[in-house]
Amino acid sequence: MNFKYRLGLDLGTNSIGWFVTETHDDGSFKKFIDGNSRLFHDGREPKTKTSNAVNRREHRGARRMRDRKLQRMQKLLNFLVKKELWTCP
Repeated sequence: MNFKYRLGLDLGTNSIGWFVTETHDDGSFKKFIDGNSRLFHDGREPKTKTSNAVNRREHRGARRMRDRKLQRMQKLLNFLVKKELWTCP
């Protein structure tokens, strides 16, 4: 199967580039169609070079710790009720 066009992609950490060419029947280069690239910010504070996700990660960790503690307490309460060592109000 022969294609008339060829697409080239360059996926980097802070950029995406693409390039389209037209090809001959044997797959060799015929002419350039189009190409471009997009640059992205690296997701860090320019002055301190710390990740923008640090604050979000810390809050998510705190929520997870709270949820795990509540889950452990609920499991313990369910166990005590099941063994009739605790009565629910």
